[in-house]
Amino acid sequence: MPLCERIKPMGAERSYMVEVFVNGDVDRALKILKRKLSEDGDQSRLKERKCFTPQGERRRRKAAKAARKRRNR
Repeated sequence: MPLCERIKPMGAERSYMVEVFVNGDVDRALKILKRKLSEDGDQSRLKERKCFTPQGERRRRKAAKAARKRRNR
């Protein structure tokens, strides 16, 4: 069984479920979970939703994201 399974949207909501299976070691499970979230980009999406960001900051983030995409091509 893989360490992490992703189940696509549940119901009409846009929510996701990530499971990490590690026997007994909670610290290791948290470490794996954080890594999986950062790889998927879910962590940044959660951070954006958490608090209000001004329009100028959103614009700068969007431009930076586009620049990263161009560089990685």
